Amino acid sequence: AVTSIIIIALAMLSISPHEVTSFSIEARMGHEYSGTYSGWLNFWGNLFGSFSPLLITAIAASVSWSAAIMTLGIMIIILGALWFVVNPDKSFAPKVIPSYIPMKAKAGE
Repeated sequence: AVTSIIIIALAMLSISPHEVTSFSIEARMGHEYSGTYSGWLNFWGNLFGSFSPLLITAIAASVSWSAAIMTLGIMIIILGALWFVVNPDKSFAPKVIPSYIPMKAKAGE
């Protein structure tokens, strides 16, 4: 139980600022389509969020609650680590939404 609590606490440190980060990345990647990007983010987040209690309960029923909580903590750590590979300057749908190229500041501005 102590190990599970430590893993979940560490995982929450890596994933807790995800709302601010994810929506700012959505706005930067999507430009005029940022609402669509944010909508997809909410859709997938809510979809997986609705299935996670079922998954954790199934693991707890078949193995143990410690295994279920450990699985949850490990999943959160992995998902938090994936934020380090996000490139907000590159579109994931380049045929529909061009990659973001920051405008260079002009001299004297």
